[in-house]
Amino acid sequence: MRNCNEFKEMIVEFIYGEISPDRERRLFSHLAKCEECRQDLKELLEARNILSQMEKPAPSPPLTIMVEKRSPLAWAAVILIGLLSLFIIGAQINIKGTTISFSTLKSSEIMDEFKYEMENRTYELEQRLQDAELYINELMEEIQNLKEIGGEQ
Repeated sequence: MRNCNEFKEMIVEFIYGEISPDRERRLFSHLAKCEECRQDLKELLEARNILSQMEKPAPSPPLTIMVEKRSPLAWAAVILIGLLSLFIIGAQINIKGTTISFSTLKSSEIMDEFKYEMENRTYELEQRLQDAELYINELMEEIQNLKEIGGEQ
């Protein structure tokens, strides 16, 4: 039939058992006349049956079991990620009197660099604003000159 969208929605409701009795009657009445919708219903029911017969995957094991079964390469990756995390936060570790720093910049140096960059950016924006103001003033003068010339004629 030309417009089966409403009935296709009803087919899905029917398959999931969520269709009301009134809508079910309307659907079956439509199915009696529409080969395309009957075929859709048949295919969806077959797909549901195939899926219901498939073996469900076992749930994933808890993280602790997964970690216990890791290969040496996986452990190396975990250690590398841990070291990178320490570097990112700028941690320091003291092992038997030796301090190991995981950051080349201290937080105060990072803040100083940020402040410097922001000051430079602010200066650049102020310069652009001044240039824009000068340009606007020049345009205003030009408009005024054009008005004066137009008024003289």
